[in-house]
Amino acid sequence: ALRGAVVVPSPADEDNVRHIVGIATGEYISKSLRQDDILALGWGGTVYAAAQSLSPRKNSGISVVSLSGGLPRSAIINPYDNAASFAKILDAQCYYMTAPMYADDETTKKALMRSSAIRTVVDKATNADVALLTTIDLTAKTWIIKHGAITREMLKSLVAAGAVGGVCDQYVDADGRVIDHELNRRTVAVPLSTIRKIPHLVLCAGGSFKIPIIRAALAAGLAHTLITDERAAIGLLAA
Repeated sequence: ALRGAVVVPSPADEDNVRHIVGIATGEYISKSLRQDDILALGWGGTVYAAAQSLSPRKNSGISVVSLSGGLPRSAIINPYDNAASFAKILDAQCYYMTAPMYADDETTKKALMRSSAIRTVVDKATNADVALLTTIDLTAKTWIIKHGAITREMLKSLVAAGAVGGVCDQYVDADGRVIDHELNRRTVAVPLSTIRKIPHLVLCAGGSFKIPIIRAALAAGLAHTLITDERAAIGLLAA
């Protein structure tokens, strides 16, 4: 259940909301992380912006664990690079999921999840002290197509199946339930059921276009602290 929220002023141009919410998130994570903590990390534009305001540390003993498989092409906003930039600033050990974000089929996904390399990462995430999560919207403003994670056709098919968005590349309905969809069956990521057990879940997401998926993530029990902007906060309270 939600224990607290940080609400920042909404930017005049909503396209800048990821940056504004991200900066507040970096400051919050800097204050929250203790020596030797394990930080489980989602990925996206807001997480990328959060790295910009993280306070650098030395000999932190911190471990950063990526919760998602990787994208096939390198970009500053992808799970590998988001985790690497956090680890560098925090002088932390970094654990990656050495697999694609989406396996070719369900059988391959199951084999990958059973592999020792990925089991190590999942075990590390299971023992995390803090998780920093964000949301994927399925609106015209989404970044998910631009970054090559899914195609426009796949987005339409997710919406048709009842998805309002995703958390850690797992797509959920308005009540926060993982939908029955072939993409979810191929996703290589730490399952939401595992993430939910991490003691401090920080969800960073803003913008009116993110309201449905933020609401779904809250319903799924994926936030103890929400970092958002005024416009989204007002929309969430209006329901």
